[in-house]
Amino acid sequence: MLVAVLIAGCGGGAGETVDYRDTPAYQRKTEELRQQRAEERQITDEVRELEQKDRAEAPKPSPPEPRAESSSNGLAAKVSKESREFCSIFPQAKMAREYGVPNDLDAVARAYASEYRRGLQEVAEVGCVEGLSS
Repeated sequence: MLVAVLIAGCGGGAGETVDYRDTPAYQRKTEELRQQRAEERQITDEVRELEQKDRAEAPKPSPPEPRAESSSNGLAAKVSKESREFCSIFPQAKMAREYGVPNDLDAVARAYASEYRRGLQEVAEVGCVEGLSS
């Protein structure tokens, strides 16, 4: 008879189900997880905000240096001026010896200009001829 009372008192009867979500332990754990997720969202939001602030305050990358082709007129003018000035400083005979070429105006200017890249060699040669002729 004692067994029958225990079974009836435990809720083990037919048709009666226990919802584990109603237990205090489950509710406590659920609330802890909600709080943890809220804290994680807050931290994530703070990190995103700081990253956006850093991006906004970060110096903008400077534009790439212009390539010689994009400013060829300015570069060509500079090369022409430098060539003219350089070749006007030294005597033609001395430059011919230095470059190992005949003491000829065009040969010296061509040897000097050969140190420039192809796109600027002609400009440098003309500038050097002008410098040697002055």
